[in-house]
Amino acid sequence: MNNGTWRAGMPQKRVLYCGPSNKSVDVVATFIKDKLKFYGPPRMNICPKIVRVYSETIEANEFPVPGKPTLKNQRASDSESNREHRDIALHHRIREVDNPYKKKILEYDRYFKSLNGQATVQDERKIKDYRQLIRKAERFILQYAEVILCTCSAAGSERIYIDKTVVEQCIVDECGMCTEPESLIPIVKSKANQVVLIGDHKQLKPVILCKAAEQLGMGRSMFERYSQNEDYITVLTTQYRMEYSF
Repeated sequence: MNNGTWRAGMPQKRVLYCGPSNKSVDVVATFIKDKLKFYGPPRMNICPKIVRVYSETIEANEFPVPGKPTLKNQRASDSESNREHRDIALHHRIREVDNPYKKKILEYDRYFKSLNGQATVQDERKIKDYRQLIRKAERFILQYAEVILCTCSAAGSERIYIDKTVVEQCIVDECGMCTEPESLIPIVKSKANQVVLIGDHKQLKPVILCKAAEQLGMGRSMFERYSQNEDYITVLTTQYRMEYSF
């Protein structure tokens, strides 16, 4: 996308890929890494620089900070990042060797762990400094990202849109399963030059537990609404996620 000519200080163009759930986004992350030879030798690796951004609540569950809510009562699959993608997960990447903020972040991690969730008034300043440090470390990683993968709700986080960032394309996958407000989060927040909605509104629809909300139209996705206008529709003829059977 940046033709290999991007340098620090230049506007970085990128793709924002979103889905309704962590599982749906992780499936695509796996596909990208496998098909574009993420782990292959340099001459075969055509994978763009990808970063998987999880919710701040999931991040806090893996690296607890006093006073930050966690998901201890949730299933492990809902409260932790996918282990297969920790090499591209933002909150793990900032703790790796190539990040200049790694050492200080790990020191804070050890200290917060020793508190067992009990912070004193004196610790409040350390927590504030830690959060500022995390933001600097995230910016260091995100400045090189060409593709960011996250859920629609996580796309509302300010930290994704660092200075001199241009979201060239916003992709909302499985859009037929998203409520319209959910789809609007990445579309509005990213201010992308192009928006692509992918899905099948005749299969799974948004899950609405409130009957009143469903009756008022919340059960109709943005994808279904736009599908009524043939000018907006492109029907795909190849299913790239499936393997041929012989």
